[in-house]
Amino acid sequence: MTVDFVGTWLFGVPLGVVAAFVWNLSIPWVYFILSLEEWVRFLISVLIFRKGKWMGSLPEIS
Repeated sequence: MTVDFVGTWLFGVPLGVVAAFVWNLSIPWVYFILSLEEWVRFLISVLIFRKGKWMGSLPEIS
């Protein structure tokens, strides 16, 4: 959930608005910049995975 929030609301939406309304880029470029959000989500997910803290919340199988 945090990954989605950061990727979408802190990266994707602001950068998309800047690309469209400040930089006046064409639709294909704005779409490309918005698709970079997936890379941000991927990088955040890799960092979380490598820390290993997520494993502590898994239930033990008996």
